[in-house]
Amino acid sequence: MDAERSSVIRAAREALDSAGHHSVPLLVGTGGGSAKHTIALAKQAKEAGADYSIVICPGYFAFAMGGNKDAVKGFFTEVLDNSVLPVMIYNFP
Repeated sequence: MDAERSSVIRAAREALDSAGHHSVPLLVGTGGGSAKHTIALAKQAKEAGADYSIVICPGYFAFAMGGNKDAVKGFFTEVLDNSVLPVMIYNFP
């Protein structure tokens, strides 16, 4: 799945560039099942041509963490501190 995601990002960047839109930023989803995987996806996305990433908490957070705001903050802090791309936090309540 990660290779497919990289291929799509690369194709999008190539399509933008070939149409003369070199300065159009590419924002891609890099959310994974853990902070470690999310950080790895951001690295792959940058290598494929992404400019920014958008990240949502893993799906299990709502069930397992419930109202544990410290756990959610910890997830995003780890991702933000270690991502090679600027990150937009995405929330889906």
